[in-house]
Amino acid sequence: MLRADFLLGLDEFTLDVRFSMQNEVLALLGPSGAGKTLTIAAIAGLVGPDSGSIVFDDETWFEAESRTKLRPQKRRVGIVFQNYALFPHLSVRANVEFGLHRLAAEEREVRVRSLLSDMRLEGLEQRLPYELSGGQQQRVALARALAPRPRILLLDEPFSAVDATVRTRLLRLVREIHERYRIPIVLITHAIEEAYALSDRMAVLEQGKLLQIGSTDDVFRRPISHRVARIVGTRNILNGTVQAGGSGSTVRTEAGLTLAIPADYPAGTPVTLCIRPSRIDLVSASGEVRGEKRGAVELIPAVVQRVQSTGARYELLAQPVSAGERLEVELAADAFARRRLEPGSPVRIAIPREVIHSFRNEYPAQRLDDARA
Repeated sequence: MLRADFLLGLDEFTLDVRFSMQNEVLALLGPSGAGKTLTIAAIAGLVGPDSGSIVFDDETWFEAESRTKLRPQKRRVGIVFQNYALFPHLSVRANVEFGLHRLAAEEREVRVRSLLSDMRLEGLEQRLPYELSGGQQQRVALARALAPRPRILLLDEPFSAVDATVRTRLLRLVREIHERYRIPIVLITHAIEEAYALSDRMAVLEQGKLLQIGSTDDVFRRPISHRVARIVGTRNILNGTVQAGGSGSTVRTEAGLTLAIPADYPAGTPVTLCIRPSRIDLVSASGEVRGEKRGAVELIPAVVQRVQSTGARYELLAQPVSAGERLEVELAADAFARRRLEPGSPVRIAIPREVIHSFRNEYPAQRLDDARA
């Protein structure tokens, strides 16, 4: 288990993190400048924190109080950098076996051959990095990082330089690496899709602060603040005030939309509602909704304003007829085809109450746009 609890100051920037992880994939998610790369640099021993500690299992890697600082070579950390950092003058094989000079020749050969097979690099052993595609270079970097049998693998934006198809393959490969080698992996990314597809847990950072950490699904669907909601890609973020409490609460948003939510708050509480576009449906403007859903679904008369295809799904923008903020909706291609929607189509926005996530508004006197400034 890795336990990191430290402060690190750099010029006018301060990184303040506290988290632990088991044998899992942990995604560090956040915008550029959040402190993600600095976090793994401290774990690897490339930079020294000012205070706190970093412990792996029962071995202290860093502790300010006792002035303990284990050298990077002793930590047995594998790192894959964003630019891969391959040695341009060395072949694929030579890059992979670079850190294995202390092994006997026979053992080194067995390990390199196994890694080349695992990373699907057979037949490319004698090529130089410039002769490889981006995906192949990434696999060489992964093989080189795994060659010394590290205790933990740190990946710094590993998929940013490859196209979508290669990225999908590499995501599967990293998952296979975790399952095969059974080592914890820290993945740095600013892409929520990568974090959601690959990680078991997610830590959200911004401006050097750890804002939220938890299971990937929990952080993705239940952010605890405006800042986390924006970082994890929540697109329907509505500010409002609780009109009535009791068993569930009724909220009136700033634009006049009234929604019943499952959470309980006292009347007058400023709250924020988060609704994932993929959890919303658009149904016919007329006709009955099945009886078992009537009490559990908010039905809002609306008009479709925008339709945009992304290939596998459609993104729509719907404006409530009477009052309320425009809501983004995602429909699978087959569901969209059945509904035959276009701009101007009258619909009802169907929102299951259970998918409306809420938290107390951290900016009670401000609009969300003001809070972003």
